[in-house]
Parts: sequence; structure tokens; C-alpha cells
Amino acid sequence: MKKNIGGIDGFFRMLLAVVFIFTAVLFGPWWLALFSLPIIATNYIMYCPVYDMLGLDFANAPATGK
Repeated sequence: MKKNIGGIDGFFRMLLAVVFIFTAVLFGPWWLALFSLPIIATNYIMYCPVYDMLGLDFANAPATGK
């Protein structure tokens, strides 16, 4: 299984997962925390099956900084 999640993409995935967890803890919809589980799992293994189906690959994206 090849990696298709890059560094910046992984950062924003983890940020989204943390937002889901904090929202669930602060406001009570516990099921919202469940949405963070696949986000964390795909970020951990650096592979997203949806990206693979769409043909996207952000792991090998060129760096834009100098």
C-alpha cells in the first residue's frame, strides 16, 4: 500500500480530528467524536482509500518553499 497523504494534508487531518473531539467533549454530541477515528487512522497509516479512488497523491507533492 503506497502512501498518498502528505505532511500538510496530514496536519489538517489531525486538526480536523481534534476539532471533532473538542466539539464532542464541549457540546455533547458524542457521535461527532466517532468521525475522528477514521481520520486519525488514515493519517496514521498515511493512506486514504478515497484519494486512491480519485487518483490523488499528496505524499509526493513538490515543496513550494525555497
